[in-house]
Amino acid sequence: NRTWSDQRGLNSMQVVAYLLSALNMTGDAEYLRRLRALASDHGYDQNLVNLKILCPDDDNFSDDELAFLPYFTYFWNARKKEAPLAQAASGVYDKHFRMSLRRTWGAVRAQKSSLWGTMYMAIMKDSWNGEGEEAAGDA
Repeated sequence: NRTWSDQRGLNSMQVVAYLLSALNMTGDAEYLRRLRALASDHGYDQNLVNLKILCPDDDNFSDDELAFLPYFTYFWNARKKEAPLAQAASGVYDKHFRMSLRRTWGAVRAQKSSLWGTMYMAIMKDSWNGEGEEAAGDA
């Protein structure tokens, strides 16, 4: 539906993050099945990449909050080693999740939001070179 296409990426990020959180909290494999189906049948993994709408410069600050909170929710739940189902689900989305976060960060970085910057660095710490850019090997 073209009417909702600009919100598809943001909505997908929210649904994926919250389902991953529910999977992590309950351990119910049904959430894993649904997460995989959303990626394979409906392209939710690919939707994440275009989270910042079709033109990243078309900025809406409330959308930044609606994006970064689920980014961190996803990250927090995907990284838990004691939650193997959550790790299995995040494996389906990780590549597109990181692409999405990099693209979003490129659009909001100039705002110098300490909260968004802290979340970005926490999530991308393995590829952060300490000078405000990602290491070339992880790009």
